[in-house]
Amino acid sequence: RLDNVICRGTYWSSCTYTTSHNCGHNEDVFLSCQGRIDPVFRLVDREGNTITDTQGEENGLLLANGNTVCAPFFSDNAAAAICRVMGLHHEGVSWNFGYLWPGIGRNFNIVRVKCINTYWSSCRYEKSTWCTPGEHIFLTCGPDVTPTHKDVYNGKETVLSCKVTGLEAKATVSWTKGNQTVGGSTEGELIGNTQISTLTVISPQEDTEYTCVVTSGRYPSSKPSERLVSLNVYDIPPCSATEISSKGVLIDTETSLACKIKGITEEMSIEWTGFEDGDDNYVPSSGSYDSVSNSQTGTLTVKSAAVTSNKTYTCTVSSLQNAESDKEDFEVHLYVYDFSLIDWK
Repeated sequence: RLDNVICRGTYWSSCTYTTSHNCGHNEDVFLSCQGRIDPVFRLVDREGNTITDTQGEENGLLLANGNTVCAPFFSDNAAAAICRVMGLHHEGVSWNFGYLWPGIGRNFNIVRVKCINTYWSSCRYEKSTWCTPGEHIFLTCGPDVTPTHKDVYNGKETVLSCKVTGLEAKATVSWTKGNQTVGGSTEGELIGNTQISTLTVISPQEDTEYTCVVTSGRYPSSKPSERLVSLNVYDIPPCSATEISSKGVLIDTETSLACKIKGITEEMSIEWTGFEDGDDNYVPSSGSYDSVSNSQTGTLTVKSAAVTSNKTYTCTVSSLQNAESDKEDFEVHLYVYDFSLIDWK
């Protein structure tokens, strides 16, 4: 039995309940549901085969439970919503209405679909037995567009990219910033069914959002697919300290503190402070840039830990290429223990 069932929405995942109860049968709940049976859509070619390549030479005939879809009320919203429920891409869709192909879709049932937005939950449909000849819906769903976002530091040239898959013909790709088209972009070549467009940003100064606009080469009048591509600009290369932790050692022993920086694209300057210049008991090192892990580990070796070594040290990270960039500090603590001072009696 369930008790105290409380739901914040119309999905079971939004509900809470308890299995410990004080229910009596006079509190039993009786329920009647009226389900909505949605049609199953598919696209077929001239031979009646289901289309899996949605960027073919012509739009596929749209069927709903084997019935054709008729033009009245159909819209871009309906086309996008149906592509969504078929698990295909809903941007850059192309559709038209026309006459049935010989031997395909010949029955006495049709479906009319009307959608408020591009989600099927906003759609209504009705069945009918008549469709004006030449008003059956043919549809192509959009290609898959995947942007690559970038993190760079101030003034560092970088390349943004936009990958388009599921193509049969080369697409037209442009880049915009706000409402303006920007230069420095390439459309890329169609290799297999994939095309990669790039945008080179020479000297980024601030966080910027660009838009990759993809227009079908097969259906240039269709609505373009658009993806935002984010460029995040930092005063130093984006990095984080992954091995900064306090360390405890015995007096008069040698130890090393580590300052590991990850997420960088080139060698950085790592400087240590917290000791007197020229003190040969301390050996600082910036380490070397590891291009495989995009990281660099600076170390501070303390040859002989003394009571005066018990303190906080700082590793300061900055750019070697841009002396004007900001610096970032990370603190690490060294605790030195001298057990000879303990009275064990």
